Amino acid sequence: MFKKLPGDEAARLVSTTPDTAVVFRPAVVQTPAILTLIIAAWRMLAGALRLTWRHPIALAAVVGLGVIWTRYGYPFVLALIGLTATAGLSWTLLDRSSFLRLVGWRLLAWWRLASIYRRHWQPVMIVSGLGRHLRGRDYLPHLLRVTCTPWADLVTVKMLSGQAVTEWTDRTEHLAHGFGAPACRISVERSGRLLLTFPRSDPLSVRLL
Repeated sequence: MFKKLPGDEAARLVSTTPDTAVVFRPAVVQTPAILTLIIAAWRMLAGALRLTWRHPIALAAVVGLGVIWTRYGYPFVLALIGLTATAGLSWTLLDRSSFLRLVGWRLLAWWRLASIYRRHWQPVMIVSGLGRHLRGRDYLPHLLRVTCTPWADLVTVKMLSGQAVTEWTDRTEHLAHGFGAPACRISVERSGRLLLTFPRSDPLSVRLL
């Protein structure tokens, strides 16, 4: 005797063997169009807010250049970019250490965050086993920030609840290979937070320069 199955009703099914598999089509719930539009609009708004929170200076620069272009035309934008580049070059020639400390390393950190760490974060976490894929959803450690020194990238990470530090220290080779670094060193910043150090060059050679 067949039980009632979800989806299309199993009608006129005859089974002569106990282990015969019964194949049925599950019920499909149609989502209202207005609900789909609301979800899409919410995701776009959340993405815009997240972009503003993560990159406020870069976003303000792009918006400012766009406003200047609209009001005064592209020659003013080109002139402003040229003046900024000239000022940066002059600052570098006059006081290279202060330029790197206040501007250079921050720009490099932003670039490496966008082009390397945020771009490869999800696949590296899943493949290395530090993230989890459950019921169609990814649960990943949170990438908090990236800072740069003359010889290394310092990546601050918030671990998943229930993770142990040894899970990370056992996977330093995975992390180094995934993010294109020669090595990875892990230290505990505070409870639940780790500091990953990815060297870009030999610190001794940098100090000798």
